[in-house]
Amino acid sequence: MTATVSYEIHVMRGARWVTSGIYQDKNDALREARGPMRKRYLSIRVIEEIFDPERDRFVTRTIYRGSAQAATCGPQNKSANRPAGGAIAMDGAMPRDGEPMTAAAMTLLSVSGFILVAIAALFWLGAV
Repeated sequence: MTATVSYEIHVMRGARWVTSGIYQDKNDALREARGPMRKRYLSIRVIEEIFDPERDRFVTRTIYRGSAQAATCGPQNKSANRPAGGAIAMDGAMPRDGEPMTAAAMTLLSVSGFILVAIAALFWLGAV
């Protein structure tokens, strides 16, 4: 039997990767991921998935990784357009209006809100 190959486009929604499309042709998947679709999502990647029927298992690898920030930065940001395979450093940039917050920022806001409510409750009870 021969191996079956497919290409999945994953997009970042919130703090999760979501499958946006599945293609049989590598060039179609890469063209879609590098096109206008790239500007709509915080991050996008193309995963090559190979099913090996002899071993009854899937082998996956990331063949492309891009971001909306890289699409708007222009040619000077060469590292964001490179094929995946190495580590990608986070630059610590703040999200723009309309972009989803990261899980760390949401956790920080939740903890801060809890502390404020606890302090207000202590004042209301007269404990402080």
